[in-house]
Amino acid sequence: MPVGTAVARFGRRQTMIAGTIAILVLSALTGLSSTIAQFIALRFLMGGAMALWSISRHTYIADTVPIQHRGRALSLFGGMGRLGTLIGPIIGGYVGEHVGLAAPFFVQSGVALITVVLVIALMKDGPEISRVATRRNVYSRIGTTLADNRQVFLTAGVAAMALQLVRNARQVMIPLWGAGIGLGAGDIGLAIGIAAAVDMAFFYPAGLLMDRFGRKFAIVPSLFIISGALALMPVTRDFWGLLGVAVLGGVGNGLSSGVVLTLGADLAPRGQAGEFLGVWRFFTDTGGMLAPFAIGTVATTFSLATGGLTTAGMGVAGAVVMTAFFRETLNAGGATGQRDRPRQR
Repeated sequence: MPVGTAVARFGRRQTMIAGTIAILVLSALTGLSSTIAQFIALRFLMGGAMALWSISRHTYIADTVPIQHRGRALSLFGGMGRLGTLIGPIIGGYVGEHVGLAAPFFVQSGVALITVVLVIALMKDGPEISRVATRRNVYSRIGTTLADNRQVFLTAGVAAMALQLVRNARQVMIPLWGAGIGLGAGDIGLAIGIAAAVDMAFFYPAGLLMDRFGRKFAIVPSLFIISGALALMPVTRDFWGLLGVAVLGGVGNGLSSGVVLTLGADLAPRGQAGEFLGVWRFFTDTGGMLAPFAIGTVATTFSLATGGLTTAGMGVAGAVVMTAFFRETLNAGGATGQRDRPRQR
């Protein structure tokens, strides 16, 4: 959350450059680390650098892309991120195997160097956001953001948190359930890979859907579909069954590509996008973080199947909250893409 206030105070371009330089330096230091304590400390700091990079990019899109095109812009943005997530481990694995385990961190540092050059050369910061409250205490401003937008966080925020929870629950459940029914790593990896391909095929159609019919037409069906995949997983007993629910979850995940980013951009108040998106990111990341803990706790107490069903129920609850209590944002922001607060019901 403090990263959001840093973006508000120093501007999008400056914080994006700072975050990328931090990634560059921390990646190189990680490659040089010699103890587990150094490694953990550097990865912790990397989390802060990644937050600075991510929230500054999200704020830039929220402030510059008109609301009518935001769904497509952010679904493509999310899709490119997923492509990088797919390619990155392949490159890292190959380099790590043939050069050494430290080498992928130096490759990451090199990619960050290219990125910071591109940001400096190509990105313009645009109209500056309001700096009225820059001298106020950071945590006081976070508290004000939470209080002023509490209705949004309790509706759309809860739904976005539930979506991140079921997304991560799906990633945890597929390999665990596959191993539990006796499948090998090759079969499990194949199921995950096919599901990822289906997921990526949906990211642009998801943006078109959001920009034509609204954000709720993406997030609510996605919550139901991924929750359905989690609920059906305990009845699978072989590769084809696991593949079926993995692909179903991939459809649901692809359908929601970019929706969390788009909702956050739609809801960010005029002139306070950085602070709002810092808190928004905290909400959504909390949902993703809770998924492995929720599944692990329930599985330890009851069974893995019960863990999947429990997280599926949380996803359905998020869909109900979004459907019943939140009004669509697509037509609430006006032609410029700078929204007034959408009415709640």
